[in-house]
Amino acid sequence: MDRVIKAKRDDTDRVIFIKLCWRKILSYVERVKRFISLRVAPIWRRMVNQKQFDDLLAYKDKHKGKRIFIIATGPSLREEDILKLKDEITIGVNGVIALYEKINWKPTYYCVGDSIVYAQYKKQILDANLTNAFFALQLKKYESELNFKPVYYDGYMKGCLWKPSARRMKKYMCFSDDPYRKGVYLGGRSVVTGVVQLAVYMGAKEIYLYGQDCNYQGEKKHFDSQIQDGKPVGSVDRAIDAQPAGSVDGFVEAMFAFFEKAKEYTERRGIKIYNATRGGKLEIFERVNLDEIL
Repeated sequence: MDRVIKAKRDDTDRVIFIKLCWRKILSYVERVKRFISLRVAPIWRRMVNQKQFDDLLAYKDKHKGKRIFIIATGPSLREEDILKLKDEITIGVNGVIALYEKINWKPTYYCVGDSIVYAQYKKQILDANLTNAFFALQLKKYESELNFKPVYYDGYMKGCLWKPSARRMKKYMCFSDDPYRKGVYLGGRSVVTGVVQLAVYMGAKEIYLYGQDCNYQGEKKHFDSQIQDGKPVGSVDRAIDAQPAGSVDGFVEAMFAFFEKAKEYTERRGIKIYNATRGGKLEIFERVNLDEIL
């Protein structure tokens, strides 16, 4: 009897040992995959594609010592605020281009980094007669559709390829000091995080974020969101709603981790980032009233 019990215990111990080894192997595989995706793949991609980023060199310190406004697409965006920025250097992202047909305004620079966004706003992008536009390299496949030549940048996602702890997010989040040679790092899949790095590359002394609500909890995700029968109409909003539970919150956390890194990086270099958004959840940067700084 004792021999049977001992045999069963040995079998149980063997199963537990195999499970532990398997978990350890999976953990190492995950680390290797992460290392390749975050370290090796970007370097290889840049070696292959470096010449495609040559146009970025013309923007190095182009606005040295100036202030730049980054216009995001949060629900707090107001058309009357945008019109006040007509004499400022502005970088608008994604759906901001829809304002061109509404109020005949377009930013100094326009930036888009996502195929879903491009597909939704393709008509507005083509109608706006853009002369200064930054496109993520992944959008190069649409080049034949364009009536202008975009400047390509390389963006890779940090802190949003897995569900990291706060410690890991802080460890792996980066701020690029050279978008031409190193690309830009995207926190929380947000194009705005990449644009902040481009603004620093352009030599901005002050950067103002506007419309950066960092809040996707409400029915209206963006200033131009349309709701029909309780569901979003736009493909961008539908893509957000289709994310697994908790992942959108993870993207926002990654975005905040990037902004913390951006604040640390810019303050060491005497560059100030302000939050001129009306409301929202971003409290990392000093808030300013848009009416008072214009």
